[in-house]
Amino acid sequence: EVYRLAREKVDAQERDEAASRSREASPPSAPRDTTTARAAAERELSESLRKVRAAQAAQAQREQSLQLQQRIEQAQAQHRAQQQAQAQAQQRQAQAQAQQQAQ
Repeated sequence: EVYRLAREKVDAQERDEAASRSREASPPSAPRDTTTARAAAERELSESLRKVRAAQAAQAQREQSLQLQQRIEQAQAQHRAQQQAQAQAQQRQAQAQAQQQAQ
């Protein structure tokens, strides 16, 4: 009797293990396939959206950098023009002084 009960217990464990292996080896059911596929698609969409946003941010950064560079170049050109005008004014003043001293 003890032997028979032990044998039934071992048989039940073997059946449970075989069923577990069968579930792991078999493809998931259709609803699970749909859920898994949907989750994968959502992850892919999320990753694509993240990449698009990163590209947009990089483009905005490039545009902002370009605008800043243009403003720097404009300020430098304006500074050069002011220096040139100041140098010309000083030169005219020196010429005028020289003419007055010559008279």
